[in-house]
Amino acid sequence: MEGVFWDNNYHMWFSYRGTKDFATYRMRYAYSKDGINWSRRDEKSRIDISNNGWDSESIYYPYLIENDNRRFLLYCGNKYGITGFGYAVGVQ
Repeated sequence: MEGVFWDNNYHMWFSYRGTKDFATYRMRYAYSKDGINWSRRDEKSRIDISNNGWDSESIYYPYLIENDNRRFLLYCGNKYGITGFGYAVGVQ
């Protein structure tokens, strides 16, 4: 689970283990105004598995960074990141 304080709110992306719809990990999103009371907004995660490739089964272990006013979300793919990690640019 990784959270940041951006734009006067706390934001958190976190790993979420499967449901009846999928058996592997996905990422979800929540936000908070005070860092204590959180509201899940899974639809705003804005990242999901790919159609094929290294992250086509699972995405998890998010880590958020900001560098030169650009925001990045680092994450692992299939089989706990056995082939490395990826990143998404422009996380909001």
